[in-house]
Formats: sequence, structure tokens, C-alpha cells
Amino acid sequence: MYWLIIPVAVYSLGILTLWLIVRGRRGDARPAADGTTKVTVVVAARNEAGNIEPLLESLARQDYPHDLLEIIIVNDNSTDRTPIVVSGFIERNRLESGLRMRLIYNPFSGKKRAIRYGIEKASGELILTTDADCTVGPGWVSAHAVMYASGGENTKEAEYVPPGKLHMRWPMSPCGKKITRRHMGR
Repeated sequence: MYWLIIPVAVYSLGILTLWLIVRGRRGDARPAADGTTKVTVVVAARNEAGNIEPLLESLARQDYPHDLLEIIIVNDNSTDRTPIVVSGFIERNRLESGLRMRLIYNPFSGKKRAIRYGIEKASGELILTTDADCTVGPGWVSAHAVMYASGGENTKEAEYVPPGKLHMRWPMSPCGKKITRRHMGR
């Protein structure tokens, strides 16, 4: 039985050595955020009074520095209590979290124009968007900021598209649901 110890130990040391070599070549797979990228999260909301509060709570719990984070909720001509729910949340959490969150009103019609309007009002270098009926994890903004700061292979700089020229063709929503023409016709 003791004769099995030596081959198992040699095999284990070999695997450990290979793992250390591969890990050393890749470097740190997740570079640290530089903490200087100003980020704006834009959320277009239409008739989401019953869904938006969990999103607002998850955005308020982000581990990204609050002085570098701005959250803009764009009211897309809601006919329910969405603006009241958002305003109430902002008032309740203004002093507690120190997070800059504001509600603006879309003077246009449609989700794409609401997002564009929010982006025009944004002050961040990095713009993130999500749907009002989603929630995000506490490291969501930090993970995007890390990828942006590192120039990761999946990050892309967007080209400015003049108003009226934006076309969406079967995109995926941040929740992972495919947006159909029915959803795009807001």
C-alpha cells in the first residue's frame, strides 16, 4: 500500500507545477479597477412602478466608489406611479448612501430615445444601461469598470450616432431576453 504514495505525490507535484506555470503566464486574469473611471448607469423606465424598486436597491448597493457613480433613471412617459416610486426611493436614500441618483423626464417617445436622452445627460466616461425590471449584483459596475480600464478584448468604444440614425436589430436585453419587435415598439 505504501508503494502508491510515491507515484501519487510525484503526480500531484507535477500538476501543481503545471498549474503555477500556466497561472504565471496568464498574469492576473482580473486586473484591479483603477478607481478613477466615472461611470453612469442609465435606466429607461416606462410603467415599471411594481418592478423598479429592487433595481434601485441593487444599484444603491454597488461596491464601486459612490463619488464616481451616477445613476440616471429616465421616465419614459409612464402612466403609473413609476416617477413617484423612484422619487421616493431617491429621497429615502439620498443622505444614507451618498449616491448620486436622479430622475429625468424623457421629452420624446420610445425606449431608444429615452436611453439616448439619458446618455446625453450623463457625465460618466463609461455608460452602462440596464432594464428597469432587472436587478444587478453588487460588483456589476466594478466588473464593467475593470474591463473598461483594462481595455479587455470584449470592450468596444461606441461610435457616436446622430439622432434619428440609431437602428436596433434583434438585440439582447441586459436580462438576457431577446427583444422582439413587440418590445421595441414602445
